[in-house]
Amino acid sequence: EKEGEYVGVQTKFNYAWGLIKSSQRSEQQYGVQLLSDIFKTTPERRRECLYYLALGNYKLGSYAEARRYNDLLLEKEP
Repeated sequence: EKEGEYVGVQTKFNYAWGLIKSSQRSEQQYGVQLLSDIFKTTPERRRECLYYLALGNYKLGSYAEARRYNDLLLEKEP
């Protein structure tokens, strides 16, 4: 799924998902950062990103941010 020097969105999403599942805080933070990038640049992946952004922020202790993403997800998928 690599296109020249660019990694495809699905590969980036899968990597971010794996990072969020990590027990290493720095990897979780990087996973959240990658998902934020996907959320901003790829509208068709926003629903999937919202769930993992909420989960990642929850694991990092950013409960208000996790709640915000959950609320956005509930707006899209009531």
